[in-house]
Amino acid sequence: MEQHQQVKLTSIDQLSECESEDLIHKHFIQGYGACLVLDEKGENLVFHSKNLKDFLGLKKEKLSNNLKLIGVDGVDLIQLALKKSVCAAAQFLGYMEVDGSDYSLEVLSHRAPEKNYLVLEFVPYSPVRSSEDAHLNSLLLNQLSSLVSKLHFSDSLADFITDATNIIQEFLQYERVVLYKFNQDWSGEVLAEGVEAGKEKKYIGLHFPASDIPSQARALFSINPIRVIADVNQEKVEIISSSNEDEMFDQTYSSLRIASDFHLDYLKNMGSCATLTVSILVHGKLWGMLSCHHPEPRIPPFNHRQSIFSLITIIGHTFSNQLQSKLEIERLNHINRFNKNMEQFREMHKLGDIRNKLVILGQFLINDMECDGIGIFIGDLDYDDCLSSKGRRIVKETLRSIKEPKSFQSLSENPDYKDLFSSKDFVGGYFYPFKNSKGGGVFLARKEWLHTVNWAGKPNTFTQYSNKDGKVVLGVRNSFETWEELVKGQSKPWDLELSSFCDELENAVINLYVVDQLNYAKEKSEESIRTKSQFLANMSHEIRTPLNGIIGLTELAIEKVGDKEQLTHLNQVMKSSNLLMRVINDILDHSRLDSGVVDKEHQVFNHKESLETVVDLFIHASEANNNEIELNIAENVPETLIGDKFRVQQILNNIVGNSVKFTKNGLIKIKVSKGLEDDENIQIVYSVTDNGIGMDSKALGKLFKPFEQADNSITRTYGGSGLGLSITKKLVALLEGELSIQSELGKGTTCIFTIQYKKYIGDLKQENKDLESVALGPIKKSKNKFKILVVEDEVINIYVIKGHLDAIGLDFTVVENGQDAVNLAKNDKFDLILMDLHLPILNGYDASKQIREFNKEIPIVAVSAAALPEDIIKCKEVGMNDHLSKPYLRDSLLECLNKYLSLSS
Repeated sequence: MEQHQQVKLTSIDQLSECESEDLIHKHFIQGYGACLVLDEKGENLVFHSKNLKDFLGLKKEKLSNNLKLIGVDGVDLIQLALKKSVCAAAQFLGYMEVDGSDYSLEVLSHRAPEKNYLVLEFVPYSPVRSSEDAHLNSLLLNQLSSLVSKLHFSDSLADFITDATNIIQEFLQYERVVLYKFNQDWSGEVLAEGVEAGKEKKYIGLHFPASDIPSQARALFSINPIRVIADVNQEKVEIISSSNEDEMFDQTYSSLRIASDFHLDYLKNMGSCATLTVSILVHGKLWGMLSCHHPEPRIPPFNHRQSIFSLITIIGHTFSNQLQSKLEIERLNHINRFNKNMEQFREMHKLGDIRNKLVILGQFLINDMECDGIGIFIGDLDYDDCLSSKGRRIVKETLRSIKEPKSFQSLSENPDYKDLFSSKDFVGGYFYPFKNSKGGGVFLARKEWLHTVNWAGKPNTFTQYSNKDGKVVLGVRNSFETWEELVKGQSKPWDLELSSFCDELENAVINLYVVDQLNYAKEKSEESIRTKSQFLANMSHEIRTPLNGIIGLTELAIEKVGDKEQLTHLNQVMKSSNLLMRVINDILDHSRLDSGVVDKEHQVFNHKESLETVVDLFIHASEANNNEIELNIAENVPETLIGDKFRVQQILNNIVGNSVKFTKNGLIKIKVSKGLEDDENIQIVYSVTDNGIGMDSKALGKLFKPFEQADNSITRTYGGSGLGLSITKKLVALLEGELSIQSELGKGTTCIFTIQYKKYIGDLKQENKDLESVALGPIKKSKNKFKILVVEDEVINIYVIKGHLDAIGLDFTVVENGQDAVNLAKNDKFDLILMDLHLPILNGYDASKQIREFNKEIPIVAVSAAALPEDIIKCKEVGMNDHLSKPYLRDSLLECLNKYLSLSS
């Protein structure tokens, strides 16, 4: 017989001795059942348990090879077992009645794999027939359905595991149900614990050593996943040979196989008398265990035992399948949640720069990646909440030097990591180098992982005994304190799935970094644009303001001077001023087009007359250069179209103006033809050809670049800003057309462009009634008594506008700041306000805004040298009606006044 004793564990190395524990005790079975073993043909009795005769009710009869076992339905159970038991897994055969007893027997069978013995097992089943069978079966099915449903619809893996444990505890009525999973090193962690009402959870979150469930136990639980221990104090029953066989049969698949003395002591120390254990298999591999414990002897009701075994099997399979699905779903949810948060990070401008985003990202990842600290490194940026300054350098160097993920659970594994962390609590780390960013990566940190409960009750000891062969067998099942010394200073093992999640993290961080770099470049670009716009605004304003005085005073002087020589000089001043104003307007047009604030108009107009107007504008200039202009309009080109008349004229003005300017003693041909058309739209093709100076290929390459000309000498010889064709190309694009230029040096240039129009069907004369502009003609004194408020602070500009308004005969009041304008507008009645924008005390924008609070009707026209697109937009936003850019000509001022005052009526 076996001898055993408790011995003090003296070395951590002895933890490995648990691998020598003998779990299959072939000579005994648990005493709550009986068994017999037949040869493979079922003819000869080979082994039987010592209590078999008592169980079968055989008082005087001897056990023989001709033993007959008849079930309650008259079936020969041995013959049935031969047919059904073709594999090692246990099969339920049926029930047997025992004469003179108040119980029946439940009969199970399986094959012992070594010699293919047929094994039959008998367990008492009482009562013989229960009136509650139907009700209990229905309850069982309902519980099973509810269980599977709850497992399927749990929200998360944690909820799933907790729900499963609680449902199993409630259904099986064991005092305590513990669910635990194995780690990579086969140590374990309790994930859930279901307890009877009023009982305290003792093991939730517990970590236990691999020695607690040794490798041979794990192998056994993998192939025979269900085990019942009915009573740890029950005497075991000897198996005896019926045919002088020395080699005992293999009990691996027996439901009555006994637990080792080590394990029985282990259960006693836990206060457990009865257990039911089910293995949790994922894809055939042991993932964890479900262990049910009760303080009193307990076996599931005999008449439902097979159903409960089936239930537990279904739970195991369902749990395994659901677990795998939940793990995958949770992993995908992690990724989706992570990506969703990343999208929110990109959109949340208030988060500031990428460093602030990395802080928030790091806080999110600590929970999601099961770590206690994190470091993120990308480009010239880094963030961490756990590293020392030296540690930061170590991590960066490591990420640069490795190609695959690298981890450690203890600082003692590598002396170089001694000063890695900023806190002594951190002991483990995980390096993940980014594949697409040299030197980039993520570092995860974990604190010491140690939460153990000595659930076996006898710390730091193991059992030693000698078997019949004299072999010393060790059972190291209660050595928690020794194991604590082993795992002290270590972190939880790193999950193998972590690298796949880090792949997603890499994509997100790199995208975040790229977006940040793009945003940085965009900010720099926008800053450059703002600087350029501010420069243009300042220069435009500073040039326009004095130019307004020059043009205005010159116009007033021309009207009064009588001396021909002085008139000639003044006309030259006017021409020079107009030329300068054209350069400034080119810059303004270029800025407007760049800003996208130019809208195209859709108006009905006489296309032929519009073209003739352009030609008339250049008659004088053409004659000065001894040129001829020839206009040729194809017969199939409609005379009336719907489009942007003035933009088309501006395009032609720029192109024809260049031809006239760069041609001497030549011919400028303007040809207009029809292009593609459909029921609603028509394309018109314009061609302007000259035989002027022409250009080479190098000059053509610069042609549409703003502020550049084909040759720098052109500026001196012919003048111009270098913006004309750049603006022209943008205007053509605005009107859904294309522009191309062909040229040869010394032979001339041809410009071809297309414009998209809407077809017009109707009466042009009727349409034009509302479109005709007022013919200004010579200045006439207004017959109406209009009153105008002029808000202007520049002395010269006040002098100019006074001169124009006096000539027209209008009544006006001049104030020099915005606050006075608001006060006067509130207390007096005016028909029009001409408002400068740059004013002392209160600027023109704010003054207009305040006036609109008490007067919504009075027209307010901005008269300002601030004439960039953003200035005009801002004027409209504060409630102004119009914008008149300085410098303005007399005719422009008159047109504006007529628009709001109808001076000619």
